[in-house]
Amino acid sequence: MKTLIRFILGAIFIISGTAKAVDTQAFIGLIQNYDIGFLAYAAIIIPPLEIILGLFLWFNIETKTSALIMMISTIFFTVIFLEVWLTKGIEDCGCFGSIKFLQMPPWATVLRNVLIISGSYLLYRFPPAESLKNRNYKYAAIAFAGLIAFTVSSVSFSTPLIDKKEINNQDLTGKDVTATFLKDFKKFDPAKRYAVFMYSPTCFHCWDATANVKSLAESGFVDETIAFAPGDLVKEQMEYQAALKPNYKIFFIPAKVFYDITTSTPVLMIIQNNKILSYDTSGQIKSGYTIRHFGKKKQS
Repeated sequence: MKTLIRFILGAIFIISGTAKAVDTQAFIGLIQNYDIGFLAYAAIIIPPLEIILGLFLWFNIETKTSALIMMISTIFFTVIFLEVWLTKGIEDCGCFGSIKFLQMPPWATVLRNVLIISGSYLLYRFPPAESLKNRNYKYAAIAFAGLIAFTVSSVSFSTPLIDKKEINNQDLTGKDVTATFLKDFKKFDPAKRYAVFMYSPTCFHCWDATANVKSLAESGFVDETIAFAPGDLVKEQMEYQAALKPNYKIFFIPAKVFYDITTSTPVLMIIQNNKILSYDTSGQIKSGYTIRHFGKKKQS
């Protein structure tokens, strides 16, 4: 039983680490949305660490210590995921990077993590006798694998090793939100009307449009506004928020993914009943107060 648990947990961590390593950029972009600030960039070391822990279990060396680290880290990330899932509607834990077929619904993610925590506890509390055969070679193999994983993770921070272009740069009007990138970031209440603002903090048209975007919710034209921005412009993003004080939640997307979605900014989407009613790339975003005053009530 212990051998089976070791191999299952090891496989989960090795697969998880590898999936993140080939597209660290996407993983960091997701973690930024957890509101832990730009410290999310420390996530670059998570993929190689997961692979190393998985290999320790497979080779049955340092098993007790590895199981303890697995248990504590899984508890930590499960608590964070539960918080963002229940309060922000974020359903993607990022556990397997941007590889879609490995992703699970939120309840399955939590259940899987509970099983990982339980298995890790059993290995920590009742560790198997460690294998002493070829111990030094195993350490060398793990160190080499960790170095390769860290190198891949560093490279994919700026240049993902997988191509996941899922969305055309074209008009999304009429699309169901569950068929777009939006499904990974937000649950949309069919009874509410939303504005989705896509901008870059280096785009002066976006700066000009921000006051009008802020007014969309203030005026009651929409019930809620959310925004998406490329996640690599850290300094520029801080300047944008400090100067304009946006009243909307901002989700950060890896730059490559952001510009796969749209090649122009600003973009404004109006969403209701889980449908994108309009997809405006004209840059002429009107004030919510202007729309209401001139009788252009909520679009249908």
